[in-house]
Amino acid sequence: MDSNPGGIDIMDALAKYGDESFRTRSVRIGVVYTMTYDRATVAVYDFDREKAGGLPKGGFLIAAKQTGDEGFILLRILKEGRLPNAAANDIARQQGLESTANDQPWSEALDEWMRNQVSLHAVECRILGTFLVNDNGHYEYAEDTDNYFAVHDLMVWKPDSQTLDLVINYRHRTNPVSMGGIRRPVGRIRFAAAERGSNTTAVVQIDPTDLLRRRTVYLGMSRSGKSNAMKITAEAIYRLRESDPEHRVGQLIFDPNGEYAQDNPQDGPGLHRIHETLGLQRRDEVETYGLFATQSDPQRRIMKINFFGDPFPARWTDDDVEIALDQLLAGRDIIREIMADESARYTTAFRDADLSIPLNAASDVGAQVRYKRAILCYQTALAAAGLTPPNWPPSINGLFNAQLIDALKQGANPNSANAPV
Repeated sequence: MDSNPGGIDIMDALAKYGDESFRTRSVRIGVVYTMTYDRATVAVYDFDREKAGGLPKGGFLIAAKQTGDEGFILLRILKEGRLPNAAANDIARQQGLESTANDQPWSEALDEWMRNQVSLHAVECRILGTFLVNDNGHYEYAEDTDNYFAVHDLMVWKPDSQTLDLVINYRHRTNPVSMGGIRRPVGRIRFAAAERGSNTTAVVQIDPTDLLRRRTVYLGMSRSGKSNAMKITAEAIYRLRESDPEHRVGQLIFDPNGEYAQDNPQDGPGLHRIHETLGLQRRDEVETYGLFATQSDPQRRIMKINFFGDPFPARWTDDDVEIALDQLLAGRDIIREIMADESARYTTAFRDADLSIPLNAASDVGAQVRYKRAILCYQTALAAAGLTPPNWPPSINGLFNAQLIDALKQGANPNSANAPV
């Protein structure tokens, strides 16, 4: 049995990429000047840099001997580098500037030999790993390199589209999941956003089983397709049941901005309609929740925080009281965050009031009464602030004496601002 199920067969690669070696298809840009186990300095002439269409930061390079097998070392450009001739080149530039007095490019003041010398620079690269060909004729990827030499003949190429496709779509350490998935395209990769007319691109594909039991993150610039790629991924995982209907992979997706759940002109139908891809009914397939209703998703369950909580239970138990006031305390945390910068005493007293359930209240009736009073005052302040009160009336029985209750009634307070006119 093949020890690397994620490997790519050389014959399959040749069938897909053609009979040419990557050395023929790719653009050679220079040589490895120095190398360690994790870094490589690549010497490059401006002529080769331009011929390759540029060497952007973060781009892939491949290093290999000029002749040999199809294995190669994968590099990523980190930054510009300096060679021992850098000091001499700086002097030549300075002399060129002084000679031209900025009336023309300073390189015009240099002879051909010196211009050739000045055009030699370097890029510093990180060694990502090595693509090797095993005895079974498969590509295998190793996350390091097994050796380096002080003097060697490693040439460096900027990969072509086919080689780039081989690198980015290689399946490494696949999951031991029995469900078979179909690889789905999620985007297109290129070396740099500023590339001009470059054909060196490749389609990025994912196997949904590779995402199971793992952490996955999409990173990229704004409007670069992250949300659409996420929707494609979620759909691919959902459709794993096509090959194995007995197994279903549940997904819980948090979507604060409505990028995935809602229909939109750019990405089309939202994930609330994902069941339609398999011709299934929504029941038992998709549930959506949100704070507001939308026309595109009339079956959405509306979720809002009940700032007032639920009525106290008829019989006090700490667990029942905690359940009844769970939403009230959650809403209070939101209010605290909103009022974090308040400094007036009357607002900070409201913000910082202790509404935690008293210890041993189950056996202390007095503590229960005092706590219910505090909650009632808090709820009254919320209602006075304009929040819609619940449809159940507050109970004040046993919390205040009859005289105070009568005094609180509007009819008994003709001087109150809330007295009837």
